[in-house]
Amino acid sequence: MNTYERRLGLLAVLVAFAMTAVLAQLFKLQLLDAGEWREAADGLVTRTTVVRAPRGKILDARGRVLSQDAPAFDLAVVPAELPPEPRDYSLWGALARLLRVEVEELLERVAPAVAAAEEQAERELAAGKSRRSAKDVRADHLGRPRVICRAVCYEAVREIELRPLANAGFRALVSRRRGYPGGEDFVHVTGRHGADGAPSSLLEARFDVELSGRDGEVVLRRTPGRRASFTEVVEESAATPGADLHLTIDAADQRMARQAVEGVEGAFVVIDADSGAVLAMISTPVYPPEEFAQVYADWSDRPPGARGNPLRDLACRDFHAPGSVLKPVTALAALVEGGLDPEERIHCDRIFRIDGRPLSYLRCNGVHGDVNLHEALARSCNIYFQTLLTRIEFGAFVRAGRRLGFGQGTGIELEPKGHCGNFAEDPSDREAWPRNLRIASAIGQGDVRASAAQVARAYAAIATGRLPALHVVARVGDRETPRGGEPLGAPEPALARIRAALLAAAEPGGTAAGYGLRAYGVACKTGTAQIGDGRLHNAWIAGYAPPRAGRPRIAFAIVVLATDLHGADECGPRLRSFLDTFYAGQPG
Repeated sequence: MNTYERRLGLLAVLVAFAMTAVLAQLFKLQLLDAGEWREAADGLVTRTTVVRAPRGKILDARGRVLSQDAPAFDLAVVPAELPPEPRDYSLWGALARLLRVEVEELLERVAPAVAAAEEQAERELAAGKSRRSAKDVRADHLGRPRVICRAVCYEAVREIELRPLANAGFRALVSRRRGYPGGEDFVHVTGRHGADGAPSSLLEARFDVELSGRDGEVVLRRTPGRRASFTEVVEESAATPGADLHLTIDAADQRMARQAVEGVEGAFVVIDADSGAVLAMISTPVYPPEEFAQVYADWSDRPPGARGNPLRDLACRDFHAPGSVLKPVTALAALVEGGLDPEERIHCDRIFRIDGRPLSYLRCNGVHGDVNLHEALARSCNIYFQTLLTRIEFGAFVRAGRRLGFGQGTGIELEPKGHCGNFAEDPSDREAWPRNLRIASAIGQGDVRASAAQVARAYAAIATGRLPALHVVARVGDRETPRGGEPLGAPEPALARIRAALLAAAEPGGTAAGYGLRAYGVACKTGTAQIGDGRLHNAWIAGYAPPRAGRPRIAFAIVVLATDLHGADECGPRLRSFLDTFYAGQPG
């Protein structure tokens, strides 16, 4: 074989290899990559639009709307449609005035939107994965509306619609904004739905998935022609609206509770003692929901426990020194584990002594003489209960508190996980406390803390013999929320003794006498927890009342922080004013 033939053969082999490579690539494009290229081609002639699902409402026990989406307008800018010359921006004067900003400020809002569009286009081109031309990529990103101002007034929308040439580049987009018809009464219950990157809170956050629903989609195809537009619907999936939350709280009862603690820093919780349903729960001070941003700006950099902070939830997310409303815990511990004879009398001359040494800071509020359990609870004798705690293991006191729900979550949907106060520690840790600090716990002083919701729940347990799981949500859509609760596990004779003494507290000689509470059959305990230097107190009243006037058996707790009045004087009249309206003036 001569040289010419060898070269011709080599050429044939090379051509064969080349043809094989071309055929392999065609095979890959036609069969293996066909779907990917078809999808890319469709992307040039179709556009997918997300259809936002309507967010569910939050409703009170009677179906009144507390939180819902409302139509709104957002102001958007389309960078590709902006005037080419900066001098044309002077035409925006009318729009700027309606937005209550200067033209320069409007320019400052537009500039970042334009820059972001250009940056996203450059990023896509730099990635090298786009099959579109550079012109198409830039047209896509610069042609998308970008929101620069939310919830603009209708006058601004009208200005854009009536003068499109003067306002070239601007569009009014229809959107939804969360509104709160429940107002100030429910700011610590419903919370808020996050917008513009802000987090959601309370029920809006806890049930975000259920409220959100499922978004839908509409796929549109570009129609051919000189002015091509996406008008033909190719595929459509409907949005599924979010579920509504139905609460156990009646807005009218919530308003009554708020009026009862108006003007002070405090909380009021009312629950159905049998079911654990929250009937009213208010924390004051409050604020208008629409002013959240300003309130948050004013208070976010202050200490969490700062006085007067309207962002604090004093009802179920904050813990307070409970004072004498904790004395039934000491009584239950002594009766169940300490072998207390309820008829035994302990002498009170106002001074408490340890090993014969008087401790003035553990003194009583009066000279009660010789008192038994019934009289000590009704008249709130500190000496009696401090003496009881010296006779029993401190762990018995902690166990009795936990039996009544202290040191654990109440079940209410508003509580953060693990948010339970300070009865949860191992009782053996408390045995190492200084003795006087442990003794102070017997009367709700020292280091013990409880929320108003925990206190109301504890008194429901005393009333019914069952510790209910609190809940503020009755239904999610058509699905009822799970109920819970457990038997108290305390001997009925011990509970009967405590109930009789709490009933006597509202009768002549009791700490809550003089406020007309006996007319409603109220059994209660007042409390005055010293804070700071002792001149100010946390004032409490907690208890329960039997069913009447179509109302269920209720348990309640009121706390007023940092007041110079004692528990009965501060909270007794507030409770009576609430009961008068709650029972529609029908005692007996």
